[in-house]
Amino acid sequence: MKPTIKITRTNFPNQTMLYWMTYFTNILEKKYEVVIDNENPDLVFWTNVYSSSEQIDSYTNELAKSHTDFPNAKKIYCSCEITASHLSIVETGYDHYAIGPEPLVHGRYLHLPIHNTTAAWGLYDESKLFDTPYDWLTEPRDGQKILDEKKHFCGVVQNSVIPLRVEYFNKLSNYKFVRASGQWITNVPPEEATITHPRIDGEGYLSKINFLNDCKFSLQIQSNVLPYLTVEKMIQAYAANTLPIYYGNELILEDGFNPKAFINCHDFNSVDDVVNEIMKIDSDDDLYIKMMSEPIFVGNKLPEYFNHDYVLGFLDKIINNQ
Repeated sequence: MKPTIKITRTNFPNQTMLYWMTYFTNILEKKYEVVIDNENPDLVFWTNVYSSSEQIDSYTNELAKSHTDFPNAKKIYCSCEITASHLSIVETGYDHYAIGPEPLVHGRYLHLPIHNTTAAWGLYDESKLFDTPYDWLTEPRDGQKILDEKKHFCGVVQNSVIPLRVEYFNKLSNYKFVRASGQWITNVPPEEATITHPRIDGEGYLSKINFLNDCKFSLQIQSNVLPYLTVEKMIQAYAANTLPIYYGNELILEDGFNPKAFINCHDFNSVDDVVNEIMKIDSDDDLYIKMMSEPIFVGNKLPEYFNHDYVLGFLDKIINNQ
């Protein structure tokens, strides 16, 4: 009989991002009987996105709480798009731990890039796009078949406005029409637009991928531009079989992504240079096919952080005070 472990979450959005908890639950259930307990949990998974203590948390079906409401629980900070000082969190006390994208070395910290949970796991668990979480990431890609199925040049799905994203969009639009949908800009008919609240039950992200599926390229410019922070955009671009035009984490190659399988804007001196490269690839079918046939990760091997046993080992040490 498996030992019982009681868990809850705090400071996540009240109605969304449930995939974080299904991710940890799925991993813990390899060894433990997992129970949601919002009164006396053993583990509290928390973040710093936002939540309202006056609203029901859809995970616990109770009013949202703060991690400080559980003095006897072990607290695991989960870094989302809004990062924090992980070392300062774990050094708060022996019962504080952290999970984040930075490759830090500390006994109470685990290196886990968020595109694993927010994208790969979320597309499987909430969006139901794949039968398994990660197998599709290493399946052979047929660049010719992908190209044959494309109808449009480039697409972007975005709610927020940042100057660099606008600059890329405008300069690419001077070359060819860029399909756009979202609260930032929508230039397609309503019946072709996407859901504008992507984190609700995974429907929005599925809608986003369906929107991008017909596009050769997808514009993936992060709002938060920080070293080591690679958000969901790269994984979602690959799920839609588009060639990512990526800007965000200048150290993205340390996450294991194959540099031959995307356009890394950090490799160029200017936006104009990136646009010229995109035009070159767009006009050369053989080059596009070659890039789209490349594996997503170097050597077609998933990095260690995708291995659930890697995460379970960390959680197991927390539970057993090791």
